Amino acid sequence: MRSVRNSISTKLALLVLFSVCQANAQFTVFEGKFTLQHETRWGRAVLPAGDYLVSLPTMGADVVAKVRDARSGRTVARVALPSRGGITAGGSALLVATRGTQQVIYSFRVAELGVTFISDPDLARAGGVGEAHKSQAVPVVVAKK
Repeated sequence: MRSVRNSISTKLALLVLFSVCQANAQFTVFEGKFTLQHETRWGRAVLPAGDYLVSLPTMGADVVAKVRDARSGRTVARVALPSRGGITAGGSALLVATRGTQQVIYSFRVAELGVTFISDPDLARAGGVGEAHKSQAVPVVVAKK
């Protein structure tokens, strides 16, 4: 009887430990690197020129991109990606247009996942033209772990 109780206690302890480890683990479905040549707005965040890492935690209903400074690893922004569409062509990239005097990321194309996240629907609909002009793609290279 005592060995059965010890066996159950051991299994229960392992199950709790496993659950805690899984809850604390940082899983990502995508992580990439990109470089901005100019200060650029992405959602509410304004990112100075520089090197960045971007990661997507999961592909659930509410996707939020985590943007970190590539040098320090410090999180500098969390960007909500409210809508998505399919990939039309090209590799992973941030699609950027100029609105007034400010550069704006309007879409995040993730070729590895077969999806494009749209952060500025008005610019995305116009394909980066119209009110904005001079659309460009900033490559996002898959980060090595």
